[in-house]
Amino acid sequence: MRKSKKLLCILLTVIMLFSSLPAAFAIESSYTVKADERIVVAISEGDKIYVKFVPEKTAVFEFKSDASGDDDPYAYLYDEAENEITDGDDDIDYNFCFEASLEAGKTYYLLIGAYNTDDITIGLTVTTGHIHENLTEIPAVPATCTQDGNIEHWYCDLCEGRS
Repeated sequence: MRKSKKLLCILLTVIMLFSSLPAAFAIESSYTVKADERIVVAISEGDKIYVKFVPEKTAVFEFKSDASGDDDPYAYLYDEAENEITDGDDDIDYNFCFEASLEAGKTYYLLIGAYNTDDITIGLTVTTGHIHENLTEIPAVPATCTQDGNIEHWYCDLCEGRS
């Protein structure tokens, strides 16, 4: 009797320890897309799908759907730790279109759903933008009573903006 109580106590302790650990982000993905590729995905009524993307180089990537008619897809981009990076919805008509700066070799997941009440098929294109090279460092300048300041940042001539 005493051994069974001790064993039960150890078992419960182990269960409590493992239940307090964060769960790994495991996504079942039926689709994989590569840079500069177009794939066609099917979304069942009321369902969502995950598309896996692992960039071969660090760059800015554009994610764009090409649904037809009244089909209305939306998308969320996550990193492998389940952190939302960005999303898109109705950027071009009913289609999503957004960019994200992603690192080579890391795994990202695009969650795609639709507001439709029917099954839909959409095209998904991932296009490589440019790689931020030869950046110009803009040092921080503190604000004064008469002049605005700025934070330290990097300027990319190709995208004409902060990087």
